[in-house]
Amino acid sequence: MKFATGDFNGDGRDDLAALYGYRDGRVKLMYWAGRTDGGFAEPVHGWESEDWTFRQASLHAGDFDGDGRDEVAAWYDYGDGHDAVIGFSLGTDGKFGGRREMLNLPAGSYERPQMKIVTGDYNGDGRDDLATLYGYGDGRVKTITFTAKSDGDLNSALHSWESLPGNWTFGQVHMMEGYTSPTALPYCPEVFGHGGWPTEAGGWEEDQIRAANHPTGLAQEKSWGAAGVEADLRLTKNGTKAVMWHNRTTYGLTGSSASISDLTWASGENPLDGRTIRWGPYAGETVYTFREWLDSAKEHGMAVLVEVKGETKESLLSSDSSIRDNAWNEVLAPIKERIASQEIMIYTSDTDLIPVLQSRVSAEGLSAALTGHPAWGVDAVEWEEPPPPASGNYSSWQKALDADVTRVATSWTKGFTDWMDGRCV
Repeated sequence: MKFATGDFNGDGRDDLAALYGYRDGRVKLMYWAGRTDGGFAEPVHGWESEDWTFRQASLHAGDFDGDGRDEVAAWYDYGDGHDAVIGFSLGTDGKFGGRREMLNLPAGSYERPQMKIVTGDYNGDGRDDLATLYGYGDGRVKTITFTAKSDGDLNSALHSWESLPGNWTFGQVHMMEGYTSPTALPYCPEVFGHGGWPTEAGGWEEDQIRAANHPTGLAQEKSWGAAGVEADLRLTKNGTKAVMWHNRTTYGLTGSSASISDLTWASGENPLDGRTIRWGPYAGETVYTFREWLDSAKEHGMAVLVEVKGETKESLLSSDSSIRDNAWNEVLAPIKERIASQEIMIYTSDTDLIPVLQSRVSAEGLSAALTGHPAWGVDAVEWEEPPPPASGNYSSWQKALDADVTRVATSWTKGFTDWMDGRCV
């Protein structure tokens, strides 16, 4: 939220306005009227847009047309380099609207991070103006005023007092304004860790079983600053049990080698239950059912993105309806039981399963599980063992920040969260 204060309804009491930036990219203006007791009335939602980027707007207030009521003025830094001041007035319905362009400046005129903006009636004509202290690259700082016209729009820049290089340091000046915040910084995206799997030829032989398919891995990702994890769901023989495991086979687990889809869970001669990881950072951990893993993720406060692996279609697309229905129940019932109190997302990369998964999920009333997924492809470096330095990803991570990506999936969870420190809010 970016705030401004002013008497927007003209009743003699100051009110509160805010520009709210939603995670889905929308921005909206909100209004709280000041009450006679000094408190605020309930918020009223007004103008909104899907075309603005929240961090490129700063909010200010003033009576620019001299009618006795303050308006909101948003300085907006467009992606093509030009800037504009957009005005909004309070309507009779108590909503901010009446969007108008008060000032338009061509690309190259000003850099918003170099401006400290304040409003006030600087020429005494009864109309508020907009002014800024501007920091130039050569060390000068200068006051610039955009005085208000009779219709409330702004005149072109009036340059006045100036400090020569070395006298004032722009970064050490704090202007007295109704709203201040580090507007140049983007949001920090939520990070989803998915563990690294070697991509080079024969990489499976170097695999260190890093996926967070167990409570220990979930706790580790949480400690690195992850908001969620991506992990792999597989089905045992005939779809009788949904389990969380990293590989198509038992490679990396104790016991004899076999495909997960050929094993039973807890009965028979060669069950999967009770096997443990043989090497890597999570050596000693065991295999968990889908339900057990979801419950552990909830305890850790982690959102989850579940990949239904392609090998599961042996059961999910079986010609035997009893196998098929039981398998889908193993996948969807645990989600249905928990989704009201836990964020669970699901997907598959298998082209045969994609339409069936989407249809089944929707039919169960679980469409929310198909949305909100993190963005992939933000890692520029392919994972190897031992892991390459995270620094190879810095430029691609910066592109993700610049694009205001709200969620990212990465193999470098700690590297990503450490790198974000100071680069976003």
